[in-house]
Amino acid sequence: MGKEIFTTFEISQFCNVFITTVANWIDEGKLPAYRTPGGHRRVVRRDLLNFLEKYGIPIPEALLANDEKKILVVDDNPDMVDIIVQALQRSNPHYIIRTANNGFEAGKQVVTFRPHVAILDVVLPGLDGLQLVQNLRKDPLTKPMHVIVITGHDERSTRKEFQNLDVDAYMEKPLSLDLLVKRVSEVLKADSSKEASSSKEKS
Repeated sequence: MGKEIFTTFEISQFCNVFITTVANWIDEGKLPAYRTPGGHRRVVRRDLLNFLEKYGIPIPEALLANDEKKILVVDDNPDMVDIIVQALQRSNPHYIIRTANNGFEAGKQVVTFRPHVAILDVVLPGLDGLQLVQNLRKDPLTKPMHVIVITGHDERSTRKEFQNLDVDAYMEKPLSLDLLVKRVSEVLKADSSKEASSSKEKS
């Protein structure tokens, strides 16, 4: 599982802020914490993760357990977003999920949240799904991110464009939630296998 308790100094390093800022978050009740017998503030990992999620602060990989993967769900239909989020949470309650309802917000979330997987609709306000994926694939930092595309208007030319951008799946609406959840799990397990192989090679 890894480290479960963090000091204010460690949190300041994660968040790139001063230790006094972390202390203020705790004193203001924004970040739950307890004090040691010596009076030092300590924060439990789950409370820290909840805090980072609530305030949109990037979550360092070092804070995540093996089954705590970050997923971004992007769709301008709030009902569809809720359905997808609920299905993902049922399949794995340890998933850390954020949402966006347009392409521009999705782009911001990708930069700050750094999801392992993005599930996005093709037709989005502002920046559509195709433009968003094109941007992601151009950036070396986001190029490795898994992308699952969902669409209610399947066209051969659109499907071909996304396939050329190396998306992990292209799924039509009405959406099979079981298939979506399975695909998300598969790409994340593939990542874990690669990481394990890489660790063995280094050792």
